[in-house]
Amino acid sequence: MAVDDRRIACLLTAEAIKCGSAVTKACLSVAAEAGFRVVALNHSTATGGIGPEIEAEAMRLGMQCILVNDAAHCRLDSRLRDAERWSLAQSLSRDGFDGFILCEVCDNRTRAESLLATARVLLRNLDQLDWETYH
Repeated sequence: MAVDDRRIACLLTAEAIKCGSAVTKACLSVAAEAGFRVVALNHSTATGGIGPEIEAEAMRLGMQCILVNDAAHCRLDSRLRDAERWSLAQSLSRDGFDGFILCEVCDNRTRAESLLATARVLLRNLDQLDWETYH
């Protein structure tokens, strides 16, 4: 897995988007500093008034924007302990998961870094389970 695995995306919290442009930009900046390289936008955000602004700021920060249907992806909003992470990886592997890990990011860098680290380990566990299944 690459250091900036593009299967992990930050998903701005609804609260950040409702608070407006300055908060949204701050959250994107925190996500970029934490190491995220992909920003996920759901359809309503992308087509809303703030969507183009989010895309422009993400591009300025060197991030890629993707449009997602939240239901088709795995959403992380808190750090997982080892047993929880393995259980989730096993469940995703069993279901043939082929989506993104979406981490709800706000303006707290420590939380963003923690979620990114959790997502990376989750993907490593998932990759290991998938490799064991097919080899």
